[in-house]
Amino acid sequence: NPDYDTAKDISYFRMLAKSGVSASVESLTSLGYLESHEDTADRRKIHLKLTDSAAPVARDLKRTQEDFFERLNRGISEEERQMFSDLLKRMMDNLKQT
Repeated sequence: NPDYDTAKDISYFRMLAKSGVSASVESLTSLGYLESHEDTADRRKIHLKLTDSAAPVARDLKRTQEDFFERLNRGISEEERQMFSDLLKRMMDNLKQT
């Protein structure tokens, strides 16, 4: 999700602890896979971007993710997937209201 490129965005939209996201950002930065850039309009915002050296790793992870979801959804119809997706959305909405 290229539009969500701050640690705060990642934490919110992936429902991950800020401390875990922060630790991951530090680790990926130290490995040379992630770089940060100050927002031109708001210096408090730090935008994150994968480096060129992260591209092969990102491709492998994407392929692994696609394989996983292909196996996960094997034998499940599109109608069943949509029903499940709708239920999950409603559950997420319930959690957000709490």
